[in-house]
Amino acid sequence: MSSQAKARIPAGHLPFEMRFIYAALAIALFAGFGIGAHMAFIIGLQMPLHTGFQTYIQLHGHVQLIGWVGLFVMGVSLHVLPRLLSVAISDRLWLHAILACVAGGIALRTVTHSILPYVIGTPYFDALQWLSVLSAILEWLGIYIYLMLVLKLFLVSEPARTRSLKAIRPFFAMQVFGWGVSALLNLGLLVRMASAGAPIAIPAWNQFNVELFIGLVLLPVAFAFSIKMLPLYLRLRGADWSVRSMAAVYFIGFCAQILPQSPLFVQTFSQTSARIVAVGAVVKAIAILYFIYQLDVLTRSKSSWREQVDAKPKEDRRPTRAGLPDYGEFGRFERLISAAYSWLALAALFDVFYAIGDQLGLALPHKFDLVRHLYLVGFITMLILGMAVRMLPGFLGKKRVASTWLVDATFWLGNLAVVCRVLPLIVTFPALNQLATLVRLAEIAFACSGVFGILAIICLAVNLRKTANA
Repeated sequence: MSSQAKARIPAGHLPFEMRFIYAALAIALFAGFGIGAHMAFIIGLQMPLHTGFQTYIQLHGHVQLIGWVGLFVMGVSLHVLPRLLSVAISDRLWLHAILACVAGGIALRTVTHSILPYVIGTPYFDALQWLSVLSAILEWLGIYIYLMLVLKLFLVSEPARTRSLKAIRPFFAMQVFGWGVSALLNLGLLVRMASAGAPIAIPAWNQFNVELFIGLVLLPVAFAFSIKMLPLYLRLRGADWSVRSMAAVYFIGFCAQILPQSPLFVQTFSQTSARIVAVGAVVKAIAILYFIYQLDVLTRSKSSWREQVDAKPKEDRRPTRAGLPDYGEFGRFERLISAAYSWLALAALFDVFYAIGDQLGLALPHKFDLVRHLYLVGFITMLILGMAVRMLPGFLGKKRVASTWLVDATFWLGNLAVVCRVLPLIVTFPALNQLATLVRLAEIAFACSGVFGILAIICLAVNLRKTANA
């Protein structure tokens, strides 16, 4: 690390652990997006589905959630939270243990589950299944250490510091609960899989766990960091609105939407339960759209926090970009963030669309696949691509990102990946699927979606690596 970077580290705090980001990028490229691109290619070109296709679907979802997004969230939060709370992490070994357990568990899961479908009925099958259980134990242990570390930061910090995070504490409470339940459920599913001699986890429970992780971990974490960071990076309004009320409404809506659909209650799922699910989806969507409106990231129509505190720039200071606090040294990262929130708004609207369609008895295809990828690829991944090039250079003691044109390339490739992944699913709606040429073009686009996603991640990885080495 350069002397300049060391000088920027507050006394007592550890430097940024970039290996979390490198591990997340490696997992995304070689497992998450790599497997996803392979599956999209097979489906888009209507090639025969091989015997392990269902296994790869579950593997792809798991490594994307925990390996790509989860490790990124862990690395950033373990750097930001100690500084927000003025509590230093005492020993770097805790960070090493978290990274080793989670990344090691993901790597072991990727290897074992990639082989499982091809060794059914052989002596290797049982051994690989229990190695998969070991991978879940490693992930659980890493997540447990991470949660204990985060909780300790809040418990030992001064009350004045925790009060400064009052607005976003509900989001952190959701993600702590979500991480813990999801890790335990993943472990239980793999133990059940190994005990039953099956090549995949119970599909209904696996899908429930994915939805749980998205709703209780990824979205709340994204909301919390957006509230704390985006006003600074984009000169937006501060958190002077009812954030905690929005968080409560979101949580109630999410619980109403997901709990009746859990495998525990699916046997008794009734028309009343369906109405509760629909109402929950609408309530959750309203909370999300209200959040986007109050954050003002798309409309930029409200006074910024600087104007609210009457903070005026020095007269001799060089003018920054219009409406932004930087000079362009991080590229046009704001376009990635605006795109992310545009996709989030669309995801919320499709949630409502499917809820209303279910109540009307319409057979709408790809309900979970479409909405899930709008949330994960459209919102979460695009938000990471934008926040990473703006936030991480500062964590590394750098004053700019290495390549602004790579930021532009990431924007176009990332959005192409989302469009090609989502639009073909919309084309399959009954009103559109009679147009043969449109359907064929959609299939080709779907096949290319994973490639665009991989290229976007490569652009980010190269940019961050060059920035770190500058």
